Amino acid sequence: MSSLYPVNIDVKEAQILLLTRLFARSQKRIIKEINTATDFGVANRKSILSQIEDILLDLGTDVQGFVDDKLPPYYKAGAKDAVRQLKNIGVDVPIKTGFNQLHKDAIIALVDDTVARYAESITGIKRSTSRLLGGAVRDMIREEIAHGVITGEALRKVRRNIKGILVEEGLSALIDKGGRKWSLDRYSEMLFRVKVVEARNMGLANRMVENGYDLVQVSTHAGSCPLCNPWQGEILSITGDSKGYSTLQEATSDGLFHPNCRHAINTLIPTLARKTRAYDPEKGKLVKEPGESLKR
Repeated sequence: MSSLYPVNIDVKEAQILLLTRLFARSQKRIIKEINTATDFGVANRKSILSQIEDILLDLGTDVQGFVDDKLPPYYKAGAKDAVRQLKNIGVDVPIKTGFNQLHKDAIIALVDDTVARYAESITGIKRSTSRLLGGAVRDMIREEIAHGVITGEALRKVRRNIKGILVEEGLSALIDKGGRKWSLDRYSEMLFRVKVVEARNMGLANRMVENGYDLVQVSTHAGSCPLCNPWQGEILSITGDSKGYSTLQEATSDGLFHPNCRHAINTLIPTLARKTRAYDPEKGKLVKEPGESLKR
């Protein structure tokens, strides 16, 4: 986000690598716990699940620390972009540039929501593991019914089946509304990228509204997906107070900022800001009745 009006919001790849390693390490521990089991009977299954729950508690703690540390700077970067861009169109913003309670509360809410989403995925891992072990128990019972005893070869067969499932499918962190399974690494990366975009754009929007400015423009870039295409370059109202413009919420509900979307919102460039009369530098405030709508 080095340019004055960034087209894309990029997450630091080193952070993605760190996050996926947290999940990969936990998955490795879980797989080891399952593969070293000597029995998949009901009693031992409970013991295995208890060990896995401890692993997931550690993962939850690690994720909380990661999000607390890595996400707020993106919000702050958005707020900083807003100040720079507002000054670029002649808005005087010398006072409201600090992080008051409004911004602190916004960051806390953002972090809490992100951690809660990861908690859902961690619960999904537990369910995935439980289903896997439940299947192992059923396999063992079938062997016992067929042969009257659980042999060493039967146990090895069940282990091989479990290992095959883990290799082919992994432990699914989440099953979305469309029935698609998200693996640990893919879901953890996707969610953080979504939250980085949300954090940056929220920081910019909150700083703008704080200074009495309501209109933003969606960035435009090549290769945009069908969900984002209708909104590229559109001028949106953050609060809904500016008549004649779709709102930021409407665009979001319509599919803008979908998973892995990198579109940014920015203050209007000087020529558009003047044409919309969205901000009157002489009065130092938002004009709630903008001129002709520029929405296509």
